[in-house]
Amino acid sequence: PKGVAIEHASLANKILTLAQDFNVGDGFRSALAISCAFDASIEQAMLPLIGGGAAVIISDAVRESPSQLWEQLIRNNVTFVSCVPSYLDSILRSASQDAFLQHLVLGGEVFTTAFEKEICRYLDVENITNLYGPTEATIDAIGFAVEGEQGGPHIPIGRPLSNYRVYVLDGCLEPV
Repeated sequence: PKGVAIEHASLANKILTLAQDFNVGDGFRSALAISCAFDASIEQAMLPLIGGGAAVIISDAVRESPSQLWEQLIRNNVTFVSCVPSYLDSILRSASQDAFLQHLVLGGEVFTTAFEKEICRYLDVENITNLYGPTEATIDAIGFAVEGEQGGPHIPIGRPLSNYRVYVLDGCLEPV
């Protein structure tokens, strides 16, 4: 919903980076589940296409019905879902026992270790990733692949994605 000018090269870099990180190929099927007004919709739509996969369009009506959403994800063999933790929390307990995701990507909000345990209780997921970054960084700039037991109350936001640099600045915008 905010207008941000980015270069085409930045978007190409982002999609190529994620395609490699998520092993995108012809079986990769992404749920296109958010409005095209949001930057992450670009990722959901373009990522599968770079490797010969498919973007499965989720209607507003289906997105608002947890049981219908899980039915469509299963029926269309969706392998990749990207959303904010609060949305997943609102639909998680409606997941069918048949629901399986190769990749679950969460971002845009705090991701707690308690919620990660909840996800594993209700959903069969091969890979969970926490991505973070402002729109100005072309959707995301850092990520963390969740593996094993995490200490602390929150899942880390991670390290720079491939071909990215990240700087930590103080209140005066000086490197720390």
